Amino acid sequence: MLASPTQWIPAPLPAGAGDLERAGISRELAILLARRGATDPESARRFLAPSLEHLHDAGSMADLRPAVERILRSLAAGKKVAIVGDYDVDGISSAAMLSAVLSSLGGAVEVLLPDRL
Repeated sequence: MLASPTQWIPAPLPAGAGDLERAGISRELAILLARRGATDPESARRFLAPSLEHLHDAGSMADLRPAVERILRSLAAGKKVAIVGDYDVDGISSAAMLSAVLSSLGGAVEVLLPDRL
C-alpha cells in the first residue's frame, strides 16, 4: 500500500513582501527582495537600480590610510605587492581590478587565489 501523498506547505511571506506586492511588484520578486532586506518600495528601487551615490564612503574603512600608504611605499621601492583574492566572482574580479590598477602605477604585482578544493 502506498503512503499518502506529501502535502507541500508554502513558507510564509517574509516581512515586507506584501507591501512590495501591493506597490506593484510581482509576488516572486517581492519575496526575493524582502529576503534580501529590501522591504519597502524605495529600498527595492535602490536594490534593483543601484547608483554610485548609494555606495558607502570608502574612506570610512578602518585603517585605510595606513594600508594605502604602505602600498604606495612598496610601489615606490619597487617591491612586489601580493594581492590575495577569493575564488568567488567578486573576489576574482576585485583581485583582477586591483592588479590592473597597481600594475598601471608601475607595480610588480602577484595575484594569489586559493584553490577551492
